[in-house]
Amino acid sequence: MTGYVYWVVDSQIPGCESPILLHFLGPDSLSVTHVLQAPDTIEVKCVSYRQTHAHHRDEIHVKIGSPPPADFVPHPLIYAGTS
Repeated sequence: MTGYVYWVVDSQIPGCESPILLHFLGPDSLSVTHVLQAPDTIEVKCVSYRQTHAHHRDEIHVKIGSPPPADFVPHPLIYAGTS
């Protein structure tokens, strides 16, 4: 597999279709089973609209995509643990 696995939340801005990237796993780390480590609630900023909203852990979901943007910084409270 050559894709990247992302943990994302959907923007709460009406009409905004951009998922908010929280953390990713690259192709080299996909052979290990990873478990999302996250607090119950996190605040994240929509990069398109620059507004911050609270999101609950159950709103976090997975997307598959290409490599992250060069300036991507993972959310400091989200990380991948191994099982």
